[in-house]
Amino acid sequence: MADFFSKINNIMLMTCQLGTMIIMNSFKNSYEYLKNLDYNDIALNIIILYSRFIETVKKYWLEFYNFHPIITNFVDNICYLFRFFMAMMIDQRIEPMDTNWISTSILLKRDTSRFEGEPYTFVEKYDMMNMNIPSDNDSYDSFFINGFKDACDCAKSIAYNNKSIIESLITMKVDDKYIHYVFYKENDENDPVTLPLIPCKTKFLTVEYTHPRMAYGIFLELDKNVFYANNEILSPLYILRCLKYQSKAFVFDMNYKIKILDENIDSFELTSNQHIFFHKASYKIVSNTSFQNSSSKPDTNNDN
Repeated sequence: MADFFSKINNIMLMTCQLGTMIIMNSFKNSYEYLKNLDYNDIALNIIILYSRFIETVKKYWLEFYNFHPIITNFVDNICYLFRFFMAMMIDQRIEPMDTNWISTSILLKRDTSRFEGEPYTFVEKYDMMNMNIPSDNDSYDSFFINGFKDACDCAKSIAYNNKSIIESLITMKVDDKYIHYVFYKENDENDPVTLPLIPCKTKFLTVEYTHPRMAYGIFLELDKNVFYANNEILSPLYILRCLKYQSKAFVFDMNYKIKILDENIDSFELTSNQHIFFHKASYKIVSNTSFQNSSSKPDTNNDN
């Protein structure tokens, strides 16, 4: 009987030793395998697979989104509502969801000796265009041109006749394109707007707002659809409007500077008495006191 239990004990010991050897060899082989792996290749493969997965999901989602108007409208409304409520929470302005509108903006100088608060007041009003118009191109274009002209006449009158108003700005959005005209007390007549708009060949890579009382700059995101001939941007009111439509805290007065890098990697600065005017092939730095008193970037095609 004792021999039987002794044999059983020896078998169990041998089994444990064999199991231990197998486990140790497995750990050793696994360690050697892991040690010899090229983790750069693994990471690269993961990134490639992830990118392919994202692109596939994006492709099918866009097909689903674009070919189902009800889904398109629902998603657009949900996204806009989310942005709208987020903007309300941080006192940030947001443009209307629909296109085809005219915005009239005014920059007023306040009498800080009489009233508390900021030295400048920003006022803006949106007017949505009535799109019940004929579909032929002539009627469509003239409808927007006449509406923009009427808004400009009003803004011009306001700027010329009220001493408290520093500047007025008319912004019109036609489909996805922006038109901006600036009005001061002393500027000349603006060129009449024409449709379709003519793209400007020059673009800006970065536009940064800086102020001596701010510890950081704010990069202004210019919509790609502002770069059209005869557009005027980056005036004091245009700058303040941009700042109102972004989320960072800022200080605004006429001591700011705008740092610009254009597509030719030329950098320059604007002050509060300057803004940008776009030609077909270039842009011009304009003094706010007079369009004649301005410094220009060379217009390679002499397009005005």
